[in-house]
Amino acid sequence: SLRQRLLRKFRQRKLTYRGLKQDTQFLRLEARIRALLSDSNELVEILPPSSLKTATGAGWEVSFFYYPQSRGGDRVAVYFDRFVSKACILHCDAAGSDQKASLMADYLVIGFEALLNAVLEQQITVEWLFGVLNETVQRNKKFWSDAPSANLITLSKGSGRLFFINAGMPAPLLLRGHERKIEYLETASVPPVGDFRVDKKSSSGIGSDLIEMQNGDLILFTSDGFKEEFQRASGLALELQLKGIAGALKGDAEGIGLKLLRTLEGGLVGKILSDNMSFVLISRRSARKEAGRATH
Repeated sequence: SLRQRLLRKFRQRKLTYRGLKQDTQFLRLEARIRALLSDSNELVEILPPSSLKTATGAGWEVSFFYYPQSRGGDRVAVYFDRFVSKACILHCDAAGSDQKASLMADYLVIGFEALLNAVLEQQITVEWLFGVLNETVQRNKKFWSDAPSANLITLSKGSGRLFFINAGMPAPLLLRGHERKIEYLETASVPPVGDFRVDKKSSSGIGSDLIEMQNGDLILFTSDGFKEEFQRASGLALELQLKGIAGALKGDAEGIGLKLLRTLEGGLVGKILSDNMSFVLISRRSARKEAGRATH
């Protein structure tokens, strides 16, 4: 069993206790063993910064991350090359940290991709995507323990126009590069996807938010778990850390994303996590890379 394999590795370690206290792999292992022995369902390990994924093209740079990838309800799916005029992004957080939450998150991603394949590019807007996903989840609400939160985002490839709907997620952080000004955005009040307290008619008129992104601007979308765990790891508010990191890396979405993950991992190694974590970081830069690429 997994527990036996971990315990065997634990016994085979040939290090002094002082050395073990400095060994990050051991600390992760020790925390996982403690959780298994106590039959805990809490999250334990931290993925290395290599878990960051990227997509670039048409003046946009996107870096994104979600943990854990094998279970839990956080997902990010980026479709950069699917259409000529826009990129589409789904960032979702299904309630829970178990296999059911993972299945529900996969359900949303598969549904989102099916919608992108179903209609002409000109018909795709974040309002339409949200409306269909909302109706689909409501129709199958017996499968859900709670309505999932999500950010639905489109990026215009011919301009800096970013449209999004924030459905029950934390407010995104916007940093204006030329002003060095950072703020949480006040967005339209949209309930989670398929919120069972909201009927279909009242959700059909929901509109999106529009941000005109200039070169050097950044916007960070996070799950509540990432925001909370990042503050626990760094001891500082996320907006303060982001402003300092972004000032040094000048809108480099991949470099900033890696720095955020290194800060997270450094502060939480060996500790048991209380929630799933995910973020999507989007920057507007000079259109140096015409070909896009994305993974999810």
